[in-house]
Amino acid sequence: MIVLLNSCGEFNVEPIFLNCQEELGVDSGVGAKLQNSTYRVYYVGYVSLLLVAKLQSFHRNEFFMKIIGISSSKREESSPITQHRSFSRELLRFGLEYIKDKYSDVEIEIIDLGKYKIEYEDGAYSSDENFCQMDYPSSEDDMPLLYPKMMEADGVIFASPTYWGYPSALLKSFIERLTAMDEISDDVSRRRLQGKVAGAISVAKFDGSSRVAQDILSMANYLGFVIPPHAFAFHTGRLVTSVLEDDIEFDQNYFARRNAEVVAENVYLMVKQLGEFNQWRIFQEFTHPLSENEAKGVFDLQEERARHVSENRFLEFNKKDRGI
Repeated sequence: MIVLLNSCGEFNVEPIFLNCQEELGVDSGVGAKLQNSTYRVYYVGYVSLLLVAKLQSFHRNEFFMKIIGISSSKREESSPITQHRSFSRELLRFGLEYIKDKYSDVEIEIIDLGKYKIEYEDGAYSSDENFCQMDYPSSEDDMPLLYPKMMEADGVIFASPTYWGYPSALLKSFIERLTAMDEISDDVSRRRLQGKVAGAISVAKFDGSSRVAQDILSMANYLGFVIPPHAFAFHTGRLVTSVLEDDIEFDQNYFARRNAEVVAENVYLMVKQLGEFNQWRIFQEFTHPLSENEAKGVFDLQEERARHVSENRFLEFNKKDRGI
């Protein structure tokens, strides 16, 4: 069941797919419980995009996959500020186009985060993990447009420049907001990133690019991504040249270009190897079912804290494991 708005702005429930709520993990009652008009527009748009992603997956055969690239540099030639191409995006493009040309059962797409409005993580997870969900988008930005793209992807390659030894703030914000896709739930279908395959690409002027790529993969693995062998590529320029000479260094770096192709191919091969397998284990004793109020989109910190303490599922699992 999917919640939709009619022309009068009222909620209607249309039986578009009898099993759509279960398949997509969308709570059909959430929208009707919340009255904020701006939120309703975002929620309905988000649900519609989820439906499109599901429809597209129905049309694929079992051997077809989609691998997307996430570019987190705002550098581009058309920008009056940078007036220059992004090297991390270039390597990302090299890799994705390589597997597209080599294999007939893969679709590729590059998503430029700089073209979307992405707000910072608001800390909802730290207050109540149940409230950090896609069903309750807390920020009025473009993340509801990006969640379905992540759901549709079988593999994701994250690309970032190196800024002061770390990934770009744009990529970090995006990854933090992906927490809402990986709910702390006993229901594996609500851990929407679990089992997807990740790779990473990074570039730097003279230092830090390999560490940035590894940092990206570490964050991805926390979110449930599978990491294949040789899953990152990087390019490092030279300290002795000016930034205006970097194009020459980059274009001559066959090593970085070839490694980007290897990363993309290994992501492809891992997706192929895993197939439909998604029986990975999680710390289920840390999960808590939604309370009655949470199911309505209402959160009260003190109330939920008291409930969690009284239930203490971790203690229950611990006693069970020890035969107490």
